[in-house]
Amino acid sequence: MLWIHIGMPKAGSSSLQAYLNANGDLLSRHNIMYMKTGRHEEEERKVPLVSHNTLAKQMRENWKNVEENLFNRYLNEYNENRSKECIISAEMFFGHRLAPLKEKLTDHIDDPINIVIYLRRFSDFLESDYKQRAKKARQFTNAHRYAKNALKFAKTDESYLNFSAMFEEIKSDIPNAVIHPRIFLKEDMTGGDIISDFLTNLEVPIDEIVLPESPINRSLSRVSSEALGLFAAKGSGINNRLHQRLDSALQNAEDGKFFAKGDVLLPDEANELNEVLEEKNKAVLQEYFPDRKRLFPSVEHNKGFPLRGDTTELDRLKETVREILKIQHRFRKGS
Repeated sequence: MLWIHIGMPKAGSSSLQAYLNANGDLLSRHNIMYMKTGRHEEEERKVPLVSHNTLAKQMRENWKNVEENLFNRYLNEYNENRSKECIISAEMFFGHRLAPLKEKLTDHIDDPINIVIYLRRFSDFLESDYKQRAKKARQFTNAHRYAKNALKFAKTDESYLNFSAMFEEIKSDIPNAVIHPRIFLKEDMTGGDIISDFLTNLEVPIDEIVLPESPINRSLSRVSSEALGLFAAKGSGINNRLHQRLDSALQNAEDGKFFAKGDVLLPDEANELNEVLEEKNKAVLQEYFPDRKRLFPSVEHNKGFPLRGDTTELDRLKETVREILKIQHRFRKGS
């Protein structure tokens, strides 16, 4: 049986993929196979990939420059392990038509196709989206305008964060697929984590799942993300590899002042946005979650984190820049 995990961006995909990649013995004991084709190209890469994002990227590019025997390798590996629960995982599948995947791969598999999608609360997703863009200098507006635009799109663009439309596209592209949406909220996941939630659904006993001690991709504050963006901007003299190291080092900082949640959208903005999108996704609620009153609970502001526009923003930005410069200096000293 084939399971395709489509990770909504910033919904725990990296943590799940890293765990699946590192715990082959656990998976093997429970008749699970995290497919290696497209990830472990040992002859070409010294570091194995933990996800199938390359496959998703190639699919989005309509298979340009794909090696001739790639799909035969996928199918051969699947057929050798078809008695197992075989998994492909990529967040880059999210939001893209899967018809090319059907033509090249799923059409050649007679077994059931299961698609697992973790859905993140709309405002939380947009907050993470802003921070990701900001720290890579891909955000060409400020958080205030970003929030206004998000609400505008939610009200005027029928396809914007419309899970119902996305699921209908999946059903059209891969008619024999069964969709398994999951809610990406700690209180709604078995064991409070995507790793334990995903694996217990494949009948792995929860007491055998030892979660990582440290989370992957901790949530930097908006100000910290914007500070990192200054080092990614054109003309900064920082290449992509060094920027990634700076990002990783800042995420590993022990000082909690570099981390925050709920600091992109104001609580009123987040709740209005969520209400509009809840209405848009009523069909998903009724079909897949009939016992829930709504997909996601309302947002409550965590008073431990400063809201957007508070008077300490500039000071916090300067402090983060100084910290990044210290990290950069340590890197250069160690090289």
